[in-house]
Amino acid sequence: MANLPRWVERLLAGVRAAAALVAGYAALSLAVRIGLASLRLHAVVPWLRVTLLNSTILLGVSAVLLLWLLRPEAGFDRSQRQRLGMLATLLPLLALTIAALGCKPLASLGILAPYIHADTGRLGFAPRHCYRERRGQSATVTLCTDEHGERAAATAGQGPAQSIVLLGDSFVFGSGVADDHTLASQLARALAATGPQHTWQIDNAGFPGLGFTSYVKQLRSRLPSSRPAVVVLGFNAGNDLDPADTWQRLEQLGDHLVLLSAVLGVEGDLYPLEQADEAVWRDETKIPPAILQRFDDSLVQLLAMQGQYGFRLLIWSYYGPVKLFDKAVAAGHAQVAWPQQVNWSSEPQLHIVGDGHPTAAANYLFAQQLARLIVETPR
Repeated sequence: MANLPRWVERLLAGVRAAAALVAGYAALSLAVRIGLASLRLHAVVPWLRVTLLNSTILLGVSAVLLLWLLRPEAGFDRSQRQRLGMLATLLPLLALTIAALGCKPLASLGILAPYIHADTGRLGFAPRHCYRERRGQSATVTLCTDEHGERAAATAGQGPAQSIVLLGDSFVFGSGVADDHTLASQLARALAATGPQHTWQIDNAGFPGLGFTSYVKQLRSRLPSSRPAVVVLGFNAGNDLDPADTWQRLEQLGDHLVLLSAVLGVEGDLYPLEQADEAVWRDETKIPPAILQRFDDSLVQLLAMQGQYGFRLLIWSYYGPVKLFDKAVAAGHAQVAWPQQVNWSSEPQLHIVGDGHPTAAANYLFAQQLARLIVETPR
């Protein structure tokens, strides 16, 4: 490769530099992937897919081969090796620096990074902070948090106060819709119209990425300081059975390692595999015994809290009928309802295109139906 034109030499130097950056990034990603895949995956094929057969690692292997193929004939001299070594550590150092900051500082900078708040012991974003968010093909919206880093409560009506807690994941939280269009806000207005004799306070305890076990933990952390008359639990079939939800991962790994895995793309590779399992679990006959036992244990805890604090429990099943709560319903402990628009997720005006979350229009319809159930249906 001697006596090459200067522009070719510069081009080769740029390619080598890019390859060194990618190789370093892939090396750190591989180290993190092996640990997280071993922890969260228990089958060989998905483990191999996440650790070795993914775009990040394959690109990293290609970068190493490229470095070897493009080396000068006599091999890299010492200064070249030093420069390439420094470049290879640049992206890993950047990823580690971001992870070292943790989720809390990032949340304060306007990035939707969840962390466990010391004052409440539950998940939230930065307190009293507004974020800009865009989902799928929807417009960018602003969402604001309260003093606990949760989506602000909604209040409407007049008269004696009635408190309702909404539990759920990003559907209840209102990902992709503005504060005034969440299920909580729409429900407060619907209840004020349906039952104007009360001041309705709707606490939005929904949070992105949670599952049923964490819903129960969310509610427990609110009792007994909050004494809701009604608890509405938004249920997403198989999705809510995932044992590796946001809260569980943060408790198990800490926000630094969770953030590192996100920066390195590991979460992005694990997500579709877990989503595939959750899609299978929508058929309740295919739920693994261990997952089913975990759900039953959490349901027992939820019903114990109901017996202690006396709230009415309403399960809002987003995707239609479910049998998981049949025993609780038969015993009169819970009521299960679902949208009249059973196929709402196939109607463009009701779900965010390219994302799947309910739109403001969907939340309006759901709130109208929930308000009638809460006010008109006897306990």
